[in-house]
Amino acid sequence: MTSLEERSHYEPGLGIAWLRVPVLVFLPLIAAVALAWCLRTAFVSGWYFVILVPGVGGLALGGVLYAAVGWAHCRNRWLAVGVGFIAGAIGYLGHYELCLLDMLPPQLALRPDVLPHYIAFRMQTDVTEDVGKPADPKGEKPFAPLNWFAFIWELGMVIGASAWLAWTRARRAYCQELKRWMRREIALVPAGAGAEFADALHSGRLVEFAAAQRPVSDPQGACRLIVEHTLPSGQSPLNHPVYVSLESPVSTRPWHLHRNMRRILLRQVELRPAEVLALRPLLPKLTQLLAQRHVELRDLPAVVPVAPSAGPPSGEVAQIMPVPEPFRQRVRTRWYAVWVNLVALVTLVYFAGGMALMAGGVWLAAEKAMPVGWFIAALGAASFLWGSYTGLFCMCVPENRWIERRLRQAVAERPDPLVAARDPEAIYVSLIPRESFAKVQLTMSSDLLLLKVNERARQLLMEGDADRYRIPAGAIAGCEAECFFHPIDPQHTKQLWMVRLLVRLDTGQRELLLSADATRWTPTTNAVRRRTAEDLCRRIDGLRAS
Repeated sequence: MTSLEERSHYEPGLGIAWLRVPVLVFLPLIAAVALAWCLRTAFVSGWYFVILVPGVGGLALGGVLYAAVGWAHCRNRWLAVGVGFIAGAIGYLGHYELCLLDMLPPQLALRPDVLPHYIAFRMQTDVTEDVGKPADPKGEKPFAPLNWFAFIWELGMVIGASAWLAWTRARRAYCQELKRWMRREIALVPAGAGAEFADALHSGRLVEFAAAQRPVSDPQGACRLIVEHTLPSGQSPLNHPVYVSLESPVSTRPWHLHRNMRRILLRQVELRPAEVLALRPLLPKLTQLLAQRHVELRDLPAVVPVAPSAGPPSGEVAQIMPVPEPFRQRVRTRWYAVWVNLVALVTLVYFAGGMALMAGGVWLAAEKAMPVGWFIAALGAASFLWGSYTGLFCMCVPENRWIERRLRQAVAERPDPLVAARDPEAIYVSLIPRESFAKVQLTMSSDLLLLKVNERARQLLMEGDADRYRIPAGAIAGCEAECFFHPIDPQHTKQLWMVRLLVRLDTGQRELLLSADATRWTPTTNAVRRRTAEDLCRRIDGLRAS
């Protein structure tokens, strides 16, 4: 059996779209000059915060490098790093050159040999002030060792961010045949599963490995299984190479500062078609793409392992039916994600608008427009308090109410919904894929549904924007509340409690993560979210017990 070292790996080569080389070279250089001008302006204006301002500038320049390398189809990592290194050096050292030009007479403007002497002079004379301390009447004294340390650190940050982001982009897998970058999909597996995956890949037991993986709710402490594949138009991804990488966290202890660092266990090993199919339970997006290209794989759900239920399995299976056209996906339209995030900004509008109204009202009152001024100030105070309350205690409620209203309107237009739009027992839930908790997205849900627990018929009914679900009690393999965390919440302060529903289909078992989203203006805490999920689990479990 072929060892992992002997298997085919992705070879980036030295390829590049030569007609786009000028963009790869000149766009980062222009961005570097712009960064130098911004740093010089911040220094002259007194807004140059040591470490912080160059760090932000370096990340911005690195973003330009990342985009330029991708657009130029540059797979030559050393060329990308070289451009990033030069752009970073120009971006940081250029602001010293611009400051020097302000001091030199015109005839010495083209004397680059003066720059090192000017930098040394700055290191001996620059004074770092603490903005949080009162000004010293005697004045601060320059401290050359600290200045040199800040100079080296800032230079390393700017160059390092530019070169590292360019290197990272150039290392992405590229399909030479299709002349395009490959797509990436990330699956989370437990922290200790890295060696198990390598052994399963070597011994041909990927099916057992995928079936044995339990869900992971902590993105930082989990291994990242990265699969890179093509997105050909009208063809199957299996017609082209598919590569897998595995990254493991250096430490799983939450108090370690290097917890976010990862070591690479596997780097872009080519998978065989059978191995790609074996990993389908962990890769929902690739599974959906394969189902579109292969009729025989259509409607085959991801198999999710669960503990056996209390009683013997029944012959009942759940039914998942697409909503017929033209009523399908009336809510999740093309601009749905944009509108949801705009509605979420309503809280900020109340908060900031209230502060502005209070300031304007006080100013009018000071200008002797007393009744109008105090009325506007009172209105602003009410707006400020409402924005503060909703931002702190009712997060996501405005967008949830907006989504629920649109969903009920869309369902009301259908002739034969499983759940009536005005049914008082129907609650609004969202279906969230597990991979949504691994990366930041504009929206997390994959479908929006009205859920009804029909105790008389002993079945769970859901009418969604895209699909309909009829789940008899005997088709429910398990139901439990599980806690997740948003990828932008590394401290795990906000608990996202989901209803993990496992249902039996005629082709296997499938996991449904349901979020009973808050739509009331009452305070929503971690305990409330947990209680809501557990109450819904008890109602669903009641169908199985009855």
